[in-house]
Amino acid sequence: MKIYVAGIHLLPNGNHKSKTQVIINQLPDICNNAKKLMGKDVITIIVLQEYALTKTAIPNSEKKKCLKQLEEAAQKYNNVVLIPGSFSAYEKFSACVNTEKRKAKIVENYTKNLENPEFARDPLFIQDFLQTKHKFTTDTLDQSICLQNSAYILSSELNSKKIKHKKSFPFEEENKLDNKNNYFYYLGADSEVKQVSINNKKIDIGLVICREHCLTPSKNLKDNPPQIEVIVSASVTRKNNNLFGALNIHMDSNTGLSVLLNSKHSKINEIAEVKSFSYYPEVQHKEEISIQTFAMPIGPQIIPLATVEKSTSIMQELKSILAMSIFNNDLDVSKIPSTKDELPLSERSEFMQEGINELSKKLSTMTLPDCLVKK
Repeated sequence: MKIYVAGIHLLPNGNHKSKTQVIINQLPDICNNAKKLMGKDVITIIVLQEYALTKTAIPNSEKKKCLKQLEEAAQKYNNVVLIPGSFSAYEKFSACVNTEKRKAKIVENYTKNLENPEFARDPLFIQDFLQTKHKFTTDTLDQSICLQNSAYILSSELNSKKIKHKKSFPFEEENKLDNKNNYFYYLGADSEVKQVSINNKKIDIGLVICREHCLTPSKNLKDNPPQIEVIVSASVTRKNNNLFGALNIHMDSNTGLSVLLNSKHSKINEIAEVKSFSYYPEVQHKEEISIQTFAMPIGPQIIPLATVEKSTSIMQELKSILAMSIFNNDLDVSKIPSTKDELPLSERSEFMQEGINELSKKLSTMTLPDCLVKK
């Protein structure tokens, strides 16, 4: 495979509609440059940063319009993969299709993500979950805002469908909303590794959003290392030991475009040549980005026994708090701060430990549901 990587940098001014048009207007130049430089069979990957089109959250209906325009534009070219950053979007819960199914899915996703020890030991993650569960029991739920942060892979392949990945960690997502008190976050728990059809080939692309890159890598990435990994982020420092692609593309709001090849990856021989460029369409400028190389064999990781025992202990404590909040509905939600800002960072661990200790006393009288039993 010959791959041309283009990172599009947009100025902060403008709304999602004008920025969408800027991207569409830039596609002919990018695709022509790719073919001239690397030949007609080149695969062109175009990437933007997290929140590239949504400095503030937009209605879900507006997001769909943007995606439709970008999808139609990409399909005018050959061998193009367009990843337009991520979208912060919302809709009123009363407007969601099948609200009961959505509530169940959100609870399921939170519980599934707790299998990652770093999620499990983060008080803010637990706090978000408990606040969301509590909101599901209030009379004002229908007026609440359902917020999500999602990234998409758009392919120029005929009849291909857009591929979606929902961000799995609700880190400061509420800052995209005007009203931060009347929302809940619809987090994802889908695999980051997606199969994309391009140039008559099936290519595995790992799509990671911001803080997902900083956490312990998911089992999906470790067990199915993709040919290409793409990280879209807003102010995240890259960690090479959390890169799982033969080709790794990082597009960040602060550091811009970085492209790295892993010379020890099992699929590195499938990549013949890579070129990368940053595009600044509003000022009509582009510059070539050097390709970095690192060597890290991708394989099973050996986890120290002490870490396993600690993670198991954390999981057992969290089962207590989850079981009580979900199935007994007797958690004193008045003890949960209504916003993250109400609890100083230095007190968050103590706050969670107090709740865990209180609820664990009641666990002995309960049978844990299957969804909370660690397999």
